[in-house]
Order: sequence, then structure tokens, then C-alpha cells
Amino acid sequence: MVMCSTASVRRRTAIGLMLAAVLVASCSSSDSGTTTGSATQITAETSDSTTPATGTPTTDAASTDVPPTDAPTTDAPTTTIPPLDETITPYAAELDNVDEDGVRSLDSSLKLFALAIAPLPGVDAVTDRTGVSSGTLALRDVLAHYDELTPEQQAAVDAALQPGADTETATVPQGFVPRPQTPIKDAVVDAVTSTRAAIAAKLGDIPSKIDVAVNAATAVFGVAQPTFINGIYSSCKVTISAENPANNALIILNTVGHEVFHCFEAANAKTLSNWYAIGGWLIEGAAEWVGADLSLADGTEANWWKKYLTNPSKSLFARTYDGIGFFSHLAETGTDPWSVFPAMFSAGGNGAAFDASGANSDSFLTSWSSGLFRDPARGTAWDTDGPGITGDAATPSPLTVANGDNQPVLAPRYANTQYATAISADVLIVQAAGYVRLNDGSTDIAKVTSSTFCTKPGGCGVCPDGTTLPGDPPPLGTDPVVAVSSTATQSSGNLIGLSVEDYCKDQTAVWVHLERPATDGVLAGTVVEFYGCDGPFGVWKGVLRSGGLDDGAGFTVAFSEIPVAFSFTGHGSQSVHTQANGNVPTPIGNITLQVDMDIAIDTPGSTMSITGSGTAGTEILDVTALFPPQGTGLAIEPAPEGSCAGG
Repeated sequence: MVMCSTASVRRRTAIGLMLAAVLVASCSSSDSGTTTGSATQITAETSDSTTPATGTPTTDAASTDVPPTDAPTTDAPTTTIPPLDETITPYAAELDNVDEDGVRSLDSSLKLFALAIAPLPGVDAVTDRTGVSSGTLALRDVLAHYDELTPEQQAAVDAALQPGADTETATVPQGFVPRPQTPIKDAVVDAVTSTRAAIAAKLGDIPSKIDVAVNAATAVFGVAQPTFINGIYSSCKVTISAENPANNALIILNTVGHEVFHCFEAANAKTLSNWYAIGGWLIEGAAEWVGADLSLADGTEANWWKKYLTNPSKSLFARTYDGIGFFSHLAETGTDPWSVFPAMFSAGGNGAAFDASGANSDSFLTSWSSGLFRDPARGTAWDTDGPGITGDAATPSPLTVANGDNQPVLAPRYANTQYATAISADVLIVQAAGYVRLNDGSTDIAKVTSSTFCTKPGGCGVCPDGTTLPGDPPPLGTDPVVAVSSTATQSSGNLIGLSVEDYCKDQTAVWVHLERPATDGVLAGTVVEFYGCDGPFGVWKGVLRSGGLDDGAGFTVAFSEIPVAFSFTGHGSQSVHTQANGNVPTPIGNITLQVDMDIAIDTPGSTMSITGSGTAGTEILDVTALFPPQGTGLAIEPAPEGSCAGG
């Protein structure tokens, strides 16, 4: 016998009622031989109302008190969802049209609204609601640019947000839910009521009312329209479609959870500026997770999971519904998303919202990228899970490391990369900064900083002089995988391959450094600091330093270190190419630097020359300053005592 909890019974009852309502509505439509496009609007009002002081479209304010109950959930009905890939529709393509920080332009906002909601004058986009499950983001983004719209476009937006002429409206006293004439509309109103109570039990209730409009037939599953009066949250309206392509009750139920949660998002943002400052990854990704968490996955999450799992290098802030994977990973690494939602929504920006989520923790970041491999045989950190997750996985980039090779690994800001390596080098040296994880199936290092391994089949034996290899490096398989995760600071590393002979060379530790003199607004400092602990021909590691600015008027940028690793093999004149990535905090935000370097050494190993190029996120920092003319012919000198202590 299977024992069910009271909550489980309530969930099954709710979905049963919703399914019955769908079937009744479907039969009624079939019996009459007609399909109606009208909408019934159920409005919970109090005696006083406030007119917004702005010209943007809004709804009135009021409040509904609902006692907390469990959210309606149950097993999924047996209806089948059409095989539509929502991620490749024109709407989905426009969703992706944001920069890496999730900022959407005026042009993209207009096109997104035209695709999802209604045509707009002067916008070259035909309304195509294929794959549009929620119109909330399209609405929010066009309203964020409302003052930039032409009068004709503003009028079109205003008109699109008004109920149709055949809309039936009912006014409901506070705290009382009526019985609409059709079962499906009745079930939707009940679902909104119980869903609001369920979310309120987790986050606390929100001010004022939630108006509900139930459309009999529309291609958009739902839309939430929060109202802000004088820049402060006031009330919210949700519109729910009573039909969907599969006539699936669970889809309707999850849409209710998704759209009602949008109201809670806006209320917890508190201000209009905060609401506009956060990206689609938070607005839609969180709502997608909540819709499934409150009930059950309904199958519509599958396409967004596929997009999340198979495109790991995409910035989190450029995501929308596929942000469901981020919140699922928060949950599986010990952070309940419900506990951090309020702080995230009121954070006032994407970076601040990320920090407020707790995702900066080692538990999250050491398994964010590795989980996308979907390979639990390597350990629990090498798989991920969440409501409605598919069997998709990231495809790692191939990376070969032979004797003498120096291969960089890195991940973009707020994103992930994966590598599948093929090691033919005798000895592998891994130097990394940030979150770089390594696994060969038996050895799993969650956060590599500096590690050396023997990767020669059969073992590395001894050095040519018969002595044990320095540090007696442990064995590692020849095909380890590497996972890299970045936050505001890019994580990066280098995989360096050496022969046993080169690794065993016993040399005096040396270093190279370059001192930058002070100039107007520029501080003096050591901008190049590399160490060769095995002598000039071997592995080098150290840092480039960027920043060091002070204009004398309060604008200062401290020095930031960019880790660098490379190696020279054998002897004689040679040159190597390497890459380095870093982050420089400034008063205007973090600036990402990407640097490509060519580093040469002369025949006797007495001088080094460094040339290169790179990119920075702003003109404030000049990457060419990292490679001044005096960076050629740098003397290789004995390293200060203790510089190479501990390797």
C-alpha cells in the first residue's frame, strides 16, 4: 500500500479538478462547434483605487487575503505535448538578442513585443507567438523603453494591453473568490488563489491584489503585468490562457505558478528601477523553476533544459527561461532558491543578484561546470538535476597536450567550459586560478591551483641521473576531463606537458621582472613577475599586473594580478605562445582582460622578451601598456631567496 501525505492528496485533487475543467471546456467547445476568443476577467478590488502618475500602462491597486495552503500539484496527465522546439523559433532567437550582461536594446525590445504580443508601427517583425509560453519579459522590456517609443508605438502598446471589447468583467470583494460560469475559468481562479497562498507561505505575501484574466483561446500561455505607482510596486495582473497546444491541465497549472510568481518578483524588487535592472535569467529562469517546483514538470521545460545543458559557455546573464538550470543547481548544492529570492530581486543589477544568490560559494562553483558533463560515474559533482531535466549534456572541447605543449583553459564571465584532454606528455603540470576542476575517473580535484602528475603510460620511472622525480608526481590517466566555471572574475589555467628529461633538470631558480615608473595618473609598480623554479628551461609561472591608476581626483584603480604560466623545453633559443585572463575591479565595475602573449628566451637562457596583444572591456585600461618596449631583452636573474618555496 502506498501512503500519501495530505499535501500530496491536495496536489492530486487540484490537478484532477483542473484536468476535469479542461475536459469539460473541451467538450463544451466541441458540442457547440464553435471556438471563442473572449476572455473573462476576475478582478479583486477594494473600495479605494489609485491612478498611476506615469503614462505607462498599469492596473489598479488593491489587496486579496488568502490563507496559506499547499500549492496544487500532482502527477502529470497522459496528454502528449507536440514536439515543438521552443528554442529555435523567431521569438526564441529574439530572446537571445542581448549582450553578455543581459541588456536588451530598444530595437530588440520592440521586436520581442511585436513577436509575442502585438504588431507595432515601424517594427519589422510579424507577430509569431510560436513557442511563446510567457509574454512577461516582452512586456517588461518594452515598458522599460516606453519613453523612447514614438507616440504611435506607445498607443499600440497601450491598446494591446487593454481587454477586448467582448471581455466579461466581474468585480470581487477583497478575500472572496467567485465562481465563473465555465469550469476551466473557475479552476484557474482557484489555482491563482492557492498558488498565491503557497508562494506567500515561502516569501511572505505581497501588497495589494492580483487581478486575473482568463482567455478562452490564445497562443500565449500567460502574461504578468505588475504596476508601479511613482516608482513603487503597487499591484499586479495575470492573464492565463485556458487552452494550450496539448490541452494539458498541468501546463495551465504551471503557467499559473509561473505568472503569479512574476508578481512576487516585481513586488520583491520593490521599485521600478530594480525591476528593470535585473535580466531575463532571473525573471524567467526563476519563474520557470518555481512553476515546476510548486507542482510538477509539465514537459515544456525540456527545450530550455536542452539549451542550458548544451550551451554552457553562454553568459548566465544572457539567458532567459534556460536559467532554470542555475536555480536547480543552487537547490542541489544546498541553497534553497526560495531563501534568496527576495534579496536577488531587490539587488538592483545582475552582478549583485548573482552575489545575493549565494552562488559564489565553493559548493556551487566547483560543480557548476562539471555537472554539465552528466557523468555521475565520475562522482556526484559531475552530474546535475532539476525539475523536468533532460538527458542532454555539454560537449567538451578536445585538448591535446604533448611534451613541450602549453594549453590554456578558461571560461567566460558567469559561464562554463568543458574540456576532454588527450595527454601524450610524460608529465602534466596544471596551473590554475579560480574554479578549475580535474577528473580522470579516479582522481578528482575540485579546485586545482598547482598540481603535477605523471601521465606517462607505465609510469615515469626515475630521472636520467637515477634520482626520484622532483615531488614524486602521482599518476593521472591520459584522458582527464577539465571543467571551468567563472564568476565576475574569469577562471583560467594552463596545462603544460614536459618530458621526464625536461622535468628532471636541476637548475637554480630564476626570475624576470619589469618595473613600471610612475607617470601622470599612473602608479609605479612591478608589472611583470615570472619565476622559473627549475631554471630558465622549464616551467615558468607568475603574474602580469594591470591597473595602478590614480588621477588625483578620487578615481583610483588598484593593481590586479593576471596569472600566467608557460614552459621552455630542452635548451636553446625558443618562443612559446600563451594566453592569460583576468579581472580588474574599477569604480565603474569589473573589467575583463584577455591577453595573448609570445614569450621568447635566448640561447643561453639569460634574457627573455615578452610581446603580445589583448582586449579590455573599456578604454580606461590600455592592454598595450602590459607590453612596453622595455619588455624585450629582460634579464633572467637568480630568484630572491624563498621565491620558489613549496614549488
